[in-house]
Amino acid sequence: MVHTVGLHYDVADPDLRRWSEAVGRPVGPVLRLSRDGYNTPLVFPPGDGWAYGSALDWAGVGLETLEKQSLGSYMKEHVLNPLQMRDTGFRVKQLPHTAGRRAQVAIRDATSGSLSAFDIVPEEPEMDSAGAGIHTTANDYVRLLRAMLQVEPGVVSAETARMMFAPQLDERQRVMMGDVFYGEGRREAYIPEMPDGVALQYGYGGMVTMEDVAGLRRRGSLSWSGACSSRWVSLPLTLYRFSSDTEVSFVSDAWCLVD
Repeated sequence: MVHTVGLHYDVADPDLRRWSEAVGRPVGPVLRLSRDGYNTPLVFPPGDGWAYGSALDWAGVGLETLEKQSLGSYMKEHVLNPLQMRDTGFRVKQLPHTAGRRAQVAIRDATSGSLSAFDIVPEEPEMDSAGAGIHTTANDYVRLLRAMLQVEPGVVSAETARMMFAPQLDERQRVMMGDVFYGEGRREAYIPEMPDGVALQYGYGGMVTMEDVAGLRRRGSLSWSGACSSRWVSLPLTLYRFSSDTEVSFVSDAWCLVD
């Protein structure tokens, strides 16, 4: 849940791409939302470091095995329906009412600056991917964030919410995460808005900012970037005491926005 198990996404790891080539395993420019796509060697022994990867996807597989149902159906029963998140799901073909509102992901050519369409995940994936595979709208995602912040009761308990905002890494793991975030050519993907040297940690669900950053973050804020270049930020849990009609604007993580 906090990316310390030693798994890394193959599309972002040169060593895993070379290993895939050596064993005849296909690797393209985007994530393969399948068990084979996430079946890679450990890049370090579990607990010895930090690497953003497929641990959440395998946690979803574990949940499906225990519950004997797909992750999508479990999420619909326990999260999406209770929060009335009607525009959210793992397969866009099961969301036909969003077809006219679906945003196109684009990639910019580094040389020419031109934009072209880029399918970051398959439209009909082999599995419901807990780490990178869900589609939603900004309005639906606000409902989820409100539940995290204890505005909508019954989905996320207060104890779980506190754990999500609490730092979970030991010092060795924290240092390795910082090396990743601030590494050359990497910070643009993770923390492009952050100045150098900000103390960071990781909670159950995202990056925790450990100090105030003027104009950007409060200490204890939980946030994450995504492959679609979107951002979400939740201020420290104790700051929130919303009424039921409070309007808050958030955008999703790697969830591809529709609307």
